[in-house]
Amino acid sequence: MKSLRDSLWSTFISGVLIVVPTYLALIVLLRGMRTVADLVRPLTTLLPDWLPNENLVALLLVFLLCLAVGSAVRTRAGHAAADRLKTMFLQTFQTLSRWGSGSGRLLHTMQPADAVHK
Repeated sequence: MKSLRDSLWSTFISGVLIVVPTYLALIVLLRGMRTVADLVRPLTTLLPDWLPNENLVALLLVFLLCLAVGSAVRTRAGHAAADRLKTMFLQTFQTLSRWGSGSGRLLHTMQPADAVHK
């Protein structure tokens, strides 16, 4: 009985870990499209009437923004920025753990996974 309960719980958690981030990503995408559509509405008056004006332009701009960010992350500067963000995150996490637990000894040994000691 315990293994069935553990199996069901594990399956439920796996489903939640897939569904919730997907749902949140869709909400963020739709919210971003709505914001961009509001910003480009004056420009869309120049487009023909048969085009779905704001929605098409907003989707295109959000797609281009994601493409630009994705390509920027692949550069040397993007890797450096990602490393800085990881370091800042770990330092913040260490500080918060010290406040919560009082010691934070375990977190003093944490490092980014790609940190290499020479």
